[in-house]
Amino acid sequence: MATVTIPEKSLSSSPHQCTDNYVVFWHLWPQQAVMDNERRQVGFELELMGSHSPDAGHLDPGCTKCRGLRAALVTVAEHLADDILSKFGDSVTAEVDPHAASIICSPSFAYRACITVSVIFAHKQLLDGEAARDESILARLKQCLVDLKIPEH
Repeated sequence: MATVTIPEKSLSSSPHQCTDNYVVFWHLWPQQAVMDNERRQVGFELELMGSHSPDAGHLDPGCTKCRGLRAALVTVAEHLADDILSKFGDSVTAEVDPHAASIICSPSFAYRACITVSVIFAHKQLLDGEAARDESILARLKQCLVDLKIPEH
């Protein structure tokens, strides 16, 4: 697992500024709805997850470093949402969901406690060309994550 460096005081920082405080990774989830008795993808959720503590059992949403990590993840999420909206805003919406005080223990991360922040991308309209549009949006989003050195998990 790569260590990604995101500033603790990130609310006023660029997502590109670095310190060695956090391990951060991402996962993509489809957003689906039933339309005309069919399940259709209506968007997707980009979940950013991170940890600052080597202690797998660290579960303290009031922890100063956890709050700093959450602020850093929100900054990255807002940067990604702004980037996608600047290029695809005519066809997609983006909403940052900070999962207030949310800590998960992911089996894919050996049940280590992680802070999560998500960006929900939703189609403004469901059009015939949505698969191609999704591929373009996902390609841009993945490139932004590579640029930020945040690996997929």
